[in-house]
Amino acid sequence: MIPSRYFNMIAKICSVLVALNACMILSNDVLPILINHPNSDLIYTSQFGFRIFFQTINAYLLLFFGLLLYGRSRRIWQIVLVMVLIVIVCNTFLWSNYFVVTITIIVFTFLISTRKIHDQGLFISYGLIFFAGLLVFALLYGVIGVYLLRNDFTGVKSLHDAVYFCIVTYSTVGYGDIYPTSTIAKYFVISMILVGIVIFTSSITLLVYSMNIVIKKILNHINKGKIGMSNHIIIVGYGILAKILIQQYRKTNTEFLVIDTEKNFDYDRQVLFDEKRLLIAAYLGHNDTLLKSQAELAQKIIIAYDTDEATIFATLNTREYLESKNLSTTPKIISRILYDENVSKAKRVGADQVVSPHQLAAQQIMADE
Repeated sequence: MIPSRYFNMIAKICSVLVALNACMILSNDVLPILINHPNSDLIYTSQFGFRIFFQTINAYLLLFFGLLLYGRSRRIWQIVLVMVLIVIVCNTFLWSNYFVVTITIIVFTFLISTRKIHDQGLFISYGLIFFAGLLVFALLYGVIGVYLLRNDFTGVKSLHDAVYFCIVTYSTVGYGDIYPTSTIAKYFVISMILVGIVIFTSSITLLVYSMNIVIKKILNHINKGKIGMSNHIIIVGYGILAKILIQQYRKTNTEFLVIDTEKNFDYDRQVLFDEKRLLIAAYLGHNDTLLKSQAELAQKIIIAYDTDEATIFATLNTREYLESKNLSTTPKIISRILYDENVSKAKRVGADQVVSPHQLAAQQIMADE
Protein backbone atom coordinates (compact mmCIF):
# COMPACT_ATOMS: atom_id res chain seq x y z
CA MET A 1 0.00 0.00 0.00
CA ILE A 2 1.50 3.30 -1.10
CA PRO A 3 1.23 6.12 1.49
CA SER A 4 -0.90 9.00 0.23
CA ARG A 5 1.91 11.51 0.79
CA TYR A 6 3.76 9.96 -2.16
CA PHE A 7 0.81 10.15 -4.59
CA ASN A 8 1.82 13.45 -6.19
CA MET A 9 5.42 12.35 -6.64
CA ILE A 10 4.38 9.05 -8.27
CA ALA A 11 1.95 10.89 -10.56
CA LYS A 12 4.82 13.08 -11.73
CA ILE A 13 6.93 9.98 -12.39
CA CYS A 14 4.09 8.56 -14.52
CA SER A 15 3.92 11.84 -16.43
CA VAL A 16 7.66 11.83 -17.13
CA LEU A 17 7.64 8.16 -18.23
CA VAL A 18 4.81 8.69 -20.73
CA ALA A 19 6.48 11.85 -22.08
CA LEU A 20 9.79 9.96 -22.51
CA ASN A 21 7.92 7.11 -24.20
CA ALA A 22 6.46 9.59 -26.70
CA CYS A 23 9.90 11.05 -27.42
CA MET A 24 11.29 7.53 -27.84
CA ILE A 25 8.64 6.70 -30.45
CA LEU A 26 9.67 9.74 -32.47
CA SER A 27 13.40 9.14 -32.15
CA ASN A 28 13.38 5.37 -32.60
CA ASP A 29 10.66 4.88 -35.20
CA VAL A 30 9.72 8.04 -37.09
CA LEU A 31 13.10 9.77 -37.49
CA PRO A 32 14.96 6.71 -38.88
CA ILE A 33 12.30 6.29 -41.58
CA LEU A 34 12.47 9.95 -42.53
CA ILE A 35 16.28 9.91 -42.63
CA ASN A 36 16.93 6.57 -44.35
CA HIS A 37 14.03 6.15 -46.73
CA PRO A 38 14.11 7.65 -50.25
CA ASN A 39 12.32 10.96 -50.61
CA SER A 40 10.30 9.63 -53.53
CA ASP A 41 8.40 7.28 -51.22
CA LEU A 42 7.69 9.86 -48.53
CA ILE A 43 4.22 10.81 -49.74
CA TYR A 44 0.92 10.11 -48.08
CA THR A 45 0.12 7.27 -50.53
CA SER A 46 3.32 5.34 -49.76
CA GLN A 47 3.53 2.27 -47.57
CA PHE A 48 5.29 4.35 -44.93
CA GLY A 49 2.92 7.29 -45.03
CA PHE A 50 0.36 5.88 -42.60
CA ARG A 51 3.07 4.70 -40.23
CA ILE A 52 4.77 8.11 -40.14
CA PHE A 53 1.48 9.93 -39.72
CA PHE A 54 0.12 7.56 -37.06
CA GLN A 55 3.30 7.34 -35.00
CA THR A 56 3.84 11.11 -35.09
CA ILE A 57 0.27 11.99 -34.10
CA ASN A 58 0.21 9.31 -31.41
CA ALA A 59 3.55 10.47 -29.99
CA TYR A 60 2.39 14.07 -29.80
CA LEU A 61 -0.89 13.05 -28.15
CA LEU A 62 0.97 10.85 -25.68
CA LEU A 63 3.27 13.75 -24.87
CA PHE A 64 0.30 16.11 -24.40
CA PHE A 65 -1.83 13.82 -22.24
CA GLY A 66 1.24 12.46 -20.46
CA LEU A 67 2.10 15.92 -19.21
CA LEU A 68 -1.47 16.21 -17.87
CA LEU A 69 -1.04 13.04 -15.81
CA TYR A 70 0.63 14.98 -12.99
CA GLY A 71 -2.86 16.25 -12.06
CA ARG A 72 -3.81 12.64 -11.13
CA SER A 73 -6.99 12.75 -13.21
CA ARG A 74 -8.67 9.36 -13.59
CA ARG A 75 -10.05 10.30 -17.02
CA ILE A 76 -6.64 11.41 -18.34
CA TRP A 77 -5.14 8.17 -16.97
CA GLN A 78 -7.74 6.15 -18.88
CA ILE A 79 -7.05 8.05 -22.13
CA VAL A 80 -3.29 7.50 -21.80
CA LEU A 81 -3.85 3.82 -21.04
CA VAL A 82 -5.88 3.35 -24.24
CA MET A 83 -3.30 5.22 -26.32
CA VAL A 84 -0.46 3.13 -24.88
CA LEU A 85 -2.38 -0.04 -25.73
CA ILE A 86 -2.85 1.16 -29.31
CA VAL A 87 0.90 1.79 -29.60
CA ILE A 88 1.64 -1.74 -28.32
CA VAL A 89 -0.82 -3.41 -30.71
CA CYS A 90 0.24 -1.46 -33.81
CA ASN A 91 3.96 -1.80 -33.22
CA THR A 92 3.54 -5.53 -32.53
CA PHE A 93 1.31 -6.64 -35.40
CA LEU A 94 1.80 -3.96 -38.07
CA TRP A 95 5.41 -2.78 -37.86
CA SER A 96 7.19 -5.32 -35.61
CA ASN A 97 9.07 -2.62 -33.73
CA TYR A 98 9.74 -4.69 -30.62
CA PHE A 99 11.98 -2.12 -28.96
CA VAL A 100 9.09 0.36 -28.89
CA VAL A 101 6.78 -2.45 -27.76
CA THR A 102 9.08 -3.42 -24.87
CA ILE A 103 9.46 0.12 -23.56
CA THR A 104 5.75 0.82 -23.94
CA ILE A 105 4.80 -2.38 -22.09
CA ILE A 106 7.00 -1.28 -19.18
CA VAL A 107 5.22 2.10 -19.12
CA PHE A 108 1.83 0.37 -19.41
CA THR A 109 2.66 -1.93 -16.47
CA PHE A 110 3.73 1.02 -14.33
CA LEU A 111 0.52 2.89 -15.18
CA ILE A 112 -1.61 -0.12 -14.22
CA SER A 113 0.27 -0.57 -10.94
CA THR A 114 -0.38 3.08 -10.01
CA ARG A 115 -4.08 3.15 -10.91
CA LYS A 116 -5.08 4.08 -7.34
CA ILE A 117 -2.91 7.17 -7.55
CA HIS A 118 -5.05 8.70 -10.29
CA ASP A 119 -8.23 9.29 -8.33
CA GLN A 120 -8.94 12.94 -9.05
CA GLY A 121 -11.56 14.54 -11.28
CA LEU A 122 -10.68 16.10 -14.60
CA PHE A 123 -9.60 19.74 -14.36
CA ILE A 124 -8.46 21.69 -17.39
CA SER A 125 -7.37 25.29 -16.99
CA TYR A 126 -8.91 28.13 -18.99
CA GLY A 127 -5.53 28.77 -20.57
CA LEU A 128 -5.33 25.25 -21.92
CA ILE A 129 -8.90 25.40 -23.26
CA PHE A 130 -8.16 28.73 -24.93
CA PHE A 131 -4.97 27.47 -26.54
CA ALA A 132 -6.58 24.20 -27.73
CA GLY A 133 -9.53 26.12 -29.19
CA LEU A 134 -7.19 28.56 -30.92
CA LEU A 135 -5.17 25.69 -32.38
CA VAL A 136 -8.26 23.93 -33.75
CA PHE A 137 -9.54 27.19 -35.21
CA ALA A 138 -6.20 27.91 -36.90
CA LEU A 139 -6.01 24.44 -38.46
CA LEU A 140 -9.59 24.56 -39.73
CA TYR A 141 -9.13 28.11 -41.01
CA GLY A 142 -5.98 27.20 -42.95
CA VAL A 143 -7.08 23.83 -44.31
CA ILE A 144 -10.56 24.88 -45.43
CA GLY A 145 -9.31 28.17 -46.88
CA VAL A 146 -6.48 26.57 -48.88
CA TYR A 147 -8.74 23.81 -50.16
CA LEU A 148 -11.41 26.27 -51.29
CA LEU A 149 -8.70 28.33 -53.05
CA ARG A 150 -6.89 25.25 -54.41
CA ASN A 151 -7.09 26.58 -57.96
CA ASP A 152 -5.04 29.59 -56.83
CA PHE A 153 -2.20 27.40 -55.49
CA THR A 154 0.32 25.25 -57.29
CA GLY A 155 0.37 21.68 -56.03
CA VAL A 156 -2.93 21.68 -54.09
CA LYS A 157 -5.14 18.99 -55.57
CA SER A 158 -6.71 17.36 -52.50
CA LEU A 159 -7.53 17.91 -48.86
CA HIS A 160 -4.30 16.10 -47.98
CA ASP A 161 -2.32 18.76 -49.83
CA ALA A 162 -4.23 21.49 -47.99
CA VAL A 163 -3.40 19.93 -44.62
CA TYR A 164 0.24 19.54 -45.64
CA PHE A 165 0.55 23.18 -46.76
CA CYS A 166 -1.20 24.40 -43.61
CA ILE A 167 1.19 22.52 -41.28
CA VAL A 168 4.25 23.57 -43.29
CA THR A 169 3.18 27.23 -43.24
CA TYR A 170 2.32 27.33 -39.53
CA SER A 171 5.60 25.61 -38.64
CA THR A 172 7.49 28.27 -40.71
CA VAL A 173 9.32 25.51 -42.63
CA GLY A 174 8.25 26.66 -46.10
CA TYR A 175 9.55 24.02 -48.54
CA GLY A 176 8.31 26.03 -51.53
CA ASP A 177 6.70 23.09 -53.32
CA ILE A 178 3.26 24.69 -52.83
CA TYR A 179 2.78 28.43 -53.17
CA PRO A 180 -0.01 30.93 -54.01
CA THR A 181 -0.36 32.18 -57.57
CA SER A 182 -3.13 34.78 -57.24
CA THR A 183 -3.47 37.97 -55.22
CA ILE A 184 -6.34 36.66 -53.12
CA ALA A 185 -4.37 33.49 -52.30
CA LYS A 186 -1.33 35.55 -51.29
CA TYR A 187 -3.43 37.67 -48.95
CA PHE A 188 -4.99 34.52 -47.51
CA VAL A 189 -1.52 33.11 -46.80
CA ILE A 190 -0.65 36.40 -45.09
CA SER A 191 -3.72 35.97 -42.86
CA MET A 192 -2.61 32.40 -42.11
CA ILE A 193 0.81 33.66 -41.05
CA LEU A 194 -0.79 36.23 -38.74
CA VAL A 195 -2.96 33.53 -37.18
CA GLY A 196 0.17 31.39 -36.77
CA ILE A 197 1.94 34.24 -34.98
CA VAL A 198 -0.98 34.51 -32.54
CA ILE A 199 -0.80 30.77 -31.86
CA PHE A 200 2.97 30.93 -31.33
CA THR A 201 2.86 33.89 -28.96
CA SER A 202 -0.10 32.40 -27.07
CA SER A 203 1.66 29.06 -26.66
CA ILE A 204 4.87 30.76 -25.48
CA THR A 205 2.88 32.85 -23.00
CA LEU A 206 1.07 29.78 -21.69
CA LEU A 207 4.35 27.87 -21.44
CA VAL A 208 6.13 30.67 -19.58
CA TYR A 209 3.15 31.10 -17.26
CA SER A 210 3.12 27.37 -16.47
CA MET A 211 6.89 27.36 -15.89
CA ASN A 212 6.53 30.39 -13.62
CA ILE A 213 3.99 28.53 -11.48
CA VAL A 214 6.27 25.50 -11.25
CA ILE A 215 9.29 27.65 -10.32
CA LYS A 216 7.25 29.44 -7.66
CA LYS A 217 6.22 26.10 -6.18
CA ILE A 218 9.83 24.90 -6.14
CA LEU A 219 11.06 28.10 -4.49
CA ASN A 220 8.18 27.98 -2.05
CA HIS A 221 9.21 24.43 -1.12
CA ILE A 222 12.86 25.44 -0.75
CA ASN A 223 11.93 28.44 1.41
CA LYS A 224 9.46 26.30 3.39
CA GLY A 225 6.62 28.58 2.37
CA LYS A 226 8.18 31.76 3.77
CA ILE A 227 6.91 35.02 2.35
CA GLY A 228 9.28 37.57 0.87
CA MET A 229 8.62 40.40 3.32
CA SER A 230 10.62 42.25 5.96
CA ASN A 231 9.84 45.23 8.19
CA HIS A 232 6.18 44.48 7.54
CA ILE A 233 3.18 44.50 9.85
CA ILE A 234 1.49 41.25 10.82
CA ILE A 235 -2.16 41.29 11.86
CA VAL A 236 -3.17 38.15 13.75
CA GLY A 237 -6.93 37.64 13.71
CA TYR A 238 -9.20 38.99 10.99
CA GLY A 239 -11.97 41.05 12.56
CA ILE A 240 -13.31 44.60 12.52
CA LEU A 241 -10.05 46.12 13.80
CA ALA A 242 -8.06 44.20 11.18
CA LYS A 243 -10.33 45.48 8.39
CA ILE A 244 -9.91 49.10 9.55
CA LEU A 245 -6.13 48.72 9.77
CA ILE A 246 -5.94 47.09 6.33
CA GLN A 247 -7.80 50.02 4.77
CA GLN A 248 -5.27 52.43 6.26
CA TYR A 249 -2.26 50.31 5.28
CA ARG A 250 -3.48 50.11 1.70
CA LYS A 251 -3.76 53.89 1.53
CA THR A 252 -0.21 54.34 2.80
CA ASN A 253 1.22 51.40 0.78
CA THR A 254 2.39 49.71 3.97
CA GLU A 255 3.41 46.06 3.67
CA PHE A 256 1.13 43.89 5.79
CA LEU A 257 0.17 40.27 6.26
CA VAL A 258 -2.85 38.71 7.94
CA ILE A 259 -2.84 35.46 9.93
CA ASP A 260 -6.17 33.86 10.73
CA THR A 261 -7.58 30.46 11.69
CA GLU A 262 -10.83 30.67 9.71
CA LYS A 263 -10.71 28.23 6.79
CA ASN A 264 -14.04 29.23 5.23
CA PHE A 265 -13.31 32.26 3.07
CA ASP A 266 -15.65 35.17 2.57
CA TYR A 267 -15.02 37.63 -0.25
CA ASP A 268 -12.55 39.80 1.71
CA ARG A 269 -10.51 36.82 2.87
CA GLN A 270 -10.42 35.44 -0.66
CA VAL A 271 -9.04 38.75 -1.96
CA LEU A 272 -6.32 38.75 0.70
CA PHE A 273 -5.48 35.11 -0.05
CA ASP A 274 -5.20 35.80 -3.79
CA GLU A 275 -2.90 38.73 -3.01
CA LYS A 276 -0.66 36.41 -0.92
CA ARG A 277 -1.49 38.50 2.14
CA LEU A 278 -3.35 35.86 4.14
CA LEU A 279 -1.96 32.81 5.93
CA ILE A 280 -4.23 30.24 7.55
CA ALA A 281 -2.94 28.93 10.89
CA ALA A 282 -3.81 25.47 12.20
CA TYR A 283 -4.37 26.96 15.66
CA LEU A 284 -3.80 30.17 17.58
CA GLY A 285 -0.14 31.19 17.45
CA HIS A 286 0.90 28.26 15.25
CA ASN A 287 4.71 28.25 15.02
CA ASP A 288 4.88 27.08 11.40
CA THR A 289 2.61 29.92 10.34
CA LEU A 290 4.72 32.45 12.25
CA LEU A 291 7.79 31.01 10.50
CA LYS A 292 6.17 31.43 7.07
CA SER A 293 5.15 34.99 7.91
CA GLN A 294 8.76 35.92 8.76
CA ALA A 295 7.48 37.16 12.13
CA GLU A 296 11.01 37.77 13.42
CA LEU A 297 11.57 40.29 10.58
CA ALA A 298 8.30 42.15 11.12
CA GLN A 299 8.06 45.72 12.33
CA LYS A 300 5.24 44.88 14.71
CA ILE A 301 2.67 42.17 15.32
CA ILE A 302 -0.91 43.20 16.07
CA ILE A 303 -2.99 40.45 17.71
CA ALA A 304 -6.72 41.15 17.61
CA TYR A 305 -8.99 38.14 17.83
CA ASP A 306 -12.67 38.52 18.64
CA THR A 307 -12.22 37.15 22.16
CA ASP A 308 -9.70 37.98 24.88
CA GLU A 309 -8.95 34.30 25.44
CA ALA A 310 -7.88 33.82 21.83
CA THR A 311 -5.83 37.03 21.83
CA ILE A 312 -4.00 36.13 25.07
CA PHE A 313 -3.22 32.58 23.90
CA ALA A 314 -1.94 33.83 20.52
CA THR A 315 0.15 36.49 22.32
CA LEU A 316 1.75 33.80 24.51
CA ASN A 317 2.64 31.59 21.54
CA THR A 318 3.95 34.52 19.51
CA ARG A 319 6.21 35.68 22.36
CA GLU A 320 7.56 32.16 22.84
CA TYR A 321 8.27 31.89 19.12
CA LEU A 322 10.18 35.20 19.02
CA GLU A 323 12.21 34.32 22.12
CA SER A 324 13.19 30.99 20.56
CA LYS A 325 14.94 32.94 17.78
CA ASN A 326 17.38 34.60 20.26
CA LEU A 327 17.09 37.96 18.51
CA SER A 328 18.79 41.12 19.71
CA THR A 329 15.65 43.08 18.90
CA THR A 330 12.18 41.63 18.46
CA PRO A 331 9.07 43.04 16.79
CA LYS A 332 6.68 44.91 19.01
CA ILE A 333 3.63 42.87 20.02
CA ILE A 334 0.41 44.86 20.33
CA SER A 335 -2.58 42.99 21.74
CA ARG A 336 -6.19 44.15 21.53
CA ILE A 337 -8.08 43.35 24.75
CA LEU A 338 -11.77 43.98 25.33
CA TYR A 339 -12.11 43.73 29.14
CA ASP A 340 -10.05 45.55 31.78
CA GLU A 341 -9.39 42.46 33.93
CA ASN A 342 -7.55 40.83 30.99
CA VAL A 343 -5.15 43.70 30.29
CA SER A 344 -2.61 42.59 32.90
CA LYS A 345 -2.83 38.99 31.68
CA ALA A 346 -1.95 40.04 28.14
CA LYS A 347 1.06 41.95 29.43
CA ARG A 348 2.23 39.01 31.55
CA VAL A 349 2.24 36.61 28.58
CA GLY A 350 4.33 38.93 26.43
CA ALA A 351 2.39 41.89 24.99
CA ASP A 352 4.55 45.03 24.69
CA GLN A 353 1.45 47.17 24.37
CA VAL A 354 -2.19 46.47 25.17
CA VAL A 355 -4.98 48.37 23.46
CA SER A 356 -8.46 48.29 24.95
CA PRO A 357 -11.08 49.90 22.67
CA HIS A 358 -13.62 49.97 25.50
CA GLN A 359 -11.21 51.85 27.74
CA LEU A 360 -10.32 54.29 24.99
CA ALA A 361 -13.99 54.92 24.23
CA ALA A 362 -14.76 55.47 27.92
CA GLN A 363 -11.84 57.90 28.27
CA GLN A 364 -12.98 59.81 25.20
CA ILE A 365 -16.52 60.07 26.57
CA MET A 366 -15.25 61.25 29.95
CA ALA A 367 -12.97 63.82 28.30
CA ASP A 368 -15.92 65.33 26.40
CA GLU A 369 -17.95 65.88 29.59
